[in-house]
Amino acid sequence: MIRLIAFIFSLCIAQSIIAQEIPPLKSFLPSDYLADNQNWSISQDKSGIIYVANSAGLLTYNGASWKLYNTPNASAMRSVKVINNRIYVGSYMEFGYYEKNELGELEFTKLSETIQNDIIEDEEFWQIEHYKDWILFRSRRRIYFYNLKSKKYRYQTVNNSLNSLSVFDNQVYFHVSREGIYTLQEGQEKLVISDALINSKSVINLFKLQNNLVAVTDNGIFKIGKNDNKPLNEQLNSIFENTTIYSAIQLNDGRMALGTVSNGLMIVDSDGNITDHIKQENGLTNNTILSLFQDSSNTIWLGTDYGINYINVNTSLKIFNDRRGKIGTVYDAIKYNQYIYLGSNQGLFYKSDNSLDEYEIIPNTSGQVWTLFEYNGTLFCGHNSGTFIIKDSKAIKIADVLGSWLFRKVPNHPELLLQGNYDGIHVLKRIDGNWVYQHKLKGFDFSSQYFEFADNKIIVNHEYKGVFELKFNSNFTEFTNIKKFDSLISYQNSGLSKYKDQIFYTSKHGFFKYNTETMEFIRNDSISKFINDDFVSGRMTVNEDGIWLFGKDNLINLKQGQLSNQLELKKVPFPMTLFSSMKGFQKLTKIDANNYLVGSSNGFTLIDVNHENNQEFEVIINEIENYNIQNDFISKIAHSEDQVFKYNTNGFEINYAAPFYNAMYPVLYQTRLLGRGDNWSDWSADHKTVYQNLPDGDYTFEVRAKVGEMESNNIATFTFRIDKPWYRSAMAYVIYALSILFLGFFVHLNYKRYYKRQRQLLLERNKRVLALKELKAKEQLMNIEKEQLQKDIDFKNKELAISTMSIIKKNEILSSIKKELLIKNSEKAKTEVIKIINKNINNNKDWEFLEEAFNNADKDFLKKIKNIHPDLTPNDLRFCAYLRLNLSSKEIAPLLNISVRSVEIKRYRLRKKLNLSHEDSLINYILEI
Repeated sequence: MIRLIAFIFSLCIAQSIIAQEIPPLKSFLPSDYLADNQNWSISQDKSGIIYVANSAGLLTYNGASWKLYNTPNASAMRSVKVINNRIYVGSYMEFGYYEKNELGELEFTKLSETIQNDIIEDEEFWQIEHYKDWILFRSRRRIYFYNLKSKKYRYQTVNNSLNSLSVFDNQVYFHVSREGIYTLQEGQEKLVISDALINSKSVINLFKLQNNLVAVTDNGIFKIGKNDNKPLNEQLNSIFENTTIYSAIQLNDGRMALGTVSNGLMIVDSDGNITDHIKQENGLTNNTILSLFQDSSNTIWLGTDYGINYINVNTSLKIFNDRRGKIGTVYDAIKYNQYIYLGSNQGLFYKSDNSLDEYEIIPNTSGQVWTLFEYNGTLFCGHNSGTFIIKDSKAIKIADVLGSWLFRKVPNHPELLLQGNYDGIHVLKRIDGNWVYQHKLKGFDFSSQYFEFADNKIIVNHEYKGVFELKFNSNFTEFTNIKKFDSLISYQNSGLSKYKDQIFYTSKHGFFKYNTETMEFIRNDSISKFINDDFVSGRMTVNEDGIWLFGKDNLINLKQGQLSNQLELKKVPFPMTLFSSMKGFQKLTKIDANNYLVGSSNGFTLIDVNHENNQEFEVIINEIENYNIQNDFISKIAHSEDQVFKYNTNGFEINYAAPFYNAMYPVLYQTRLLGRGDNWSDWSADHKTVYQNLPDGDYTFEVRAKVGEMESNNIATFTFRIDKPWYRSAMAYVIYALSILFLGFFVHLNYKRYYKRQRQLLLERNKRVLALKELKAKEQLMNIEKEQLQKDIDFKNKELAISTMSIIKKNEILSSIKKELLIKNSEKAKTEVIKIINKNINNNKDWEFLEEAFNNADKDFLKKIKNIHPDLTPNDLRFCAYLRLNLSSKEIAPLLNISVRSVEIKRYRLRKKLNLSHEDSLINYILEI
C-alpha cells in the first residue's frame, strides 16, 4: 500500500512539473550532426569547442558546424575527456588521444597499443578522468592508469562490475557492484563505504555536497554518513523507484543534474527538491539521457539516446511552452494576492504562486481575455464578452459590453473607472463597495484600446484613424468636443500611455510627448532614432521601473533620470523573433522584483530584467582552404601569421566560429578584408567567407562575433600576402628595364643611322634644292638684268629718238631760214647768216652726241657692222645708224644736210657696199645685225 501511494505521488509530481517554466534549450538531431543516434560522453576544450563521444566516432562542435572523426577501429566511441591540449577518447578495445596539427585537424595517437595484449577481450572504455600526472581509463572491470611523465601504464582489476569513477578532493573513488565504494591509497584499493543500501545499487557518480558525500545511484540519491547512509530526499527517491538514473553531474551552483532513462533531465537542489524537469515534450530530442556535461559558461549539455541538447541554465529567461494547447496565446498576466493569473485567447487561467501546479481555467471565462487590472483591492478582467471582477478562482461579470480593452482611473473621482471598449468609452462606478456598470460616454464610437487623461480631456489612440482629443462634460455622460491630431500619422501597432503624469505616443514614426501648453505632440528625436529601426509595437507597459517597449531583439526601457526629467534609455536582450505572439498585443507584467512575464502564442516567458550576462567569448578561425585562380581546391592551410601565396593561388574559404552556446540568440558575424576595404560587412549568421581571384597585395582578414548585444572580446585575424605574378616580380622588372635599355640603345643606334642617312639625303636634297634655287635666282637675276637692260635700251632709244628728232628739227629750221635768206636781197647779211647756219648744220658735235646716244642704246652695232663691212666710211656708218633707227629718207635728209633724192642715192650705194641683192631689204638687214 505504501509503495502504491508513493507511486501515485511520484506520478502526480512528475505530471505537475511538466507545467513549470524551463530554461532555454537547443536540440540537435542526428540529421544535424550527421552521425549516429547515441552520444555517450561530452567534454570541452579551452577555446570552447565541444567534443562528443558518438557511436560513430568523435564529434566536434564549434558553435557553427559539426564535424565527425570516425573511430580508428570503426567501433563506437564511449568516452571523451579534454585534458590540457589533448582530447582523450575510449572505445572498443582501444584508447588514446587526438591532438590538433598545424592545420587544425585532429590526429589520433593510440595509447593502448603497447598494452594491447593485456586488454580484456571485448573490453570498452566508458570513462576517462584526470588525476595529478595520471590519465585514468575505466572499463567495466578495470581502471588503466597512464602516467603522463613516464609514459608507462598500470591497471587495477576488480572482481565485479566497475560502475563509476569519481575524482574530487584530491582523491579517486570508484564503485564496484555488490562490494561498495573504494578509494586508492598508495596505489592500492581501499574499501571506504560498504553498505547494503549502496551495494545493492549501481553508483552513477559521487559528489561532495555541504561537506557530505552524496552517492547518486541508478535508483536514488543517498547521503553517505559516518555511521549510516540515508536517502537525500524520500519523496525524490520515491520517483526513482520507477525511473532509472543513467548519468549524473554536479553543477557549478551545487545542484545536481540527473539524466534518466525515459524520463528526461531532472535538476535537484542540495535538499533533493526538483527545481527543473525537462523532457522530450519540453523540447529534448529524447528522454533517455546517456551523458551530461556543464561547460565553461554553465550551459548543460545532454547526450541522449537520439540526439544532443544543451540548456542555458545561467540565463535571464525561463520559458513555459503550452505544447498541449491548454492555455493558448497569453495576452496579459498579473500576480495578485497568492495567485498568478494568465489572460489568454482561451480564457482566464490561474495557479498558486510558487507551486508546481498546472494552470487551471476560471469557470465562465472561456474566450478572449484582453487585460487584467487591479484597483483598490479589486481585480478586473477585460474580456471579449464584457467585464469581470475576479475573486480568487471565481469570475463575476459586471458588464455585458463587448470587448473591454483597458481600464483607467478617473482623476479626483476614486469611485469611477473608465473602460475602453470596441465601441468607445464606458463608465464603471463603485456603489456601496460594489462595482457596477453605468453608461457609455456619447459622441465617440471608435474602438478605444489606448486612452489617457490629460487635465479635463481624454487622449485616445486608434491605430488606423489616428489620435483624438476628447473633451467631456462634468458628469461623464458625453463628449462635448472632438479634435484630431493631424500632426500624428496613424500607424498599425501604435500605442499611447502615461508615465510620470506625461502622455507618450509611440509608432513606427517615432516617440512623441504630449505638450500640455501647446496641446500638441512633440517628437523626441534622441529616443526615436533608437526605436524606429527596432520597432515592433507601440504598446507600452508602465510601472515603477519606467516605460517598457518591445524591440526586435530587445526590451526597451525608458526611465526618468535621477538628476533630470529626461528619459534614459536601456535595452534588455529579449529575442522577440523566437517568441511568436500577436503583434501589437505584447505585454510585460511584473511578477516580482526582478522577473517579468511576457506572453506568447503558446505560453509565456519569464525574464529577469536585472540579470547581467557578462559572459566573455572569443571568435576563432577554424579552417582555411586555398583555391587557385580557376577556383579549384588546392589544400588546407595552417592559420599562421604573414603567409605568402602565389599569384595564381589567390582564392580562400575561411571558416570561423564563436564557441558560445545560447539557445535564444544566434551567433552573428562581421568580417572585413583590410587591403580591400575598411568597412565591416553586415551582421550575418554565415560562418564562412569566400574570396576569389584576389589581386596581389597585403591583406588582413578580420572577423568578430556577437550574441544578442554581447560582442566577442577579440577580433580573430588572418594575415597573408599574395605575390605578384612572375611578370610583375622584381626580377621581371629588372629584365624589363634591361630589355628596355637594350631596345632603347638598339632603337637609338638605328635611329642614329637612319637620321644620318636622312640627314645626308636631306643635305643632298638641300644642295640640289639650293642649286636649283640658285639657278632660279640667277635666272631671275638675269631676267631682272635683262629687263633692266631692256629698260635702259628703251630709255636710250627714247633718248636717241629725242636727240635725233631734235637735231632733225634744228636742221629743218635752219634750212628754212637758209631758204628765206636766199630769197632776201641783202647779200652780205645773207652770206653771214648762211655761213652761221651751215656751220651749225654741218656741226659734227651733233653727230658725236647722236653717236654716243646710239651706242648707249644699241651697244656694239657700229662695231659689228664695221667688222662685217670694213670698207664702210664714217658717213656710211652714220647713214646705217640712221637706218637702224628706222628713220625715213625725209627724216635722214636734214641730218645729212642733203636732199631726199641724195638720201635715196646713198641707199643705193650702201646696198652695193653691203652686197645686198635687189630682193633683200636694206632696213631688215641692218636691224638684224
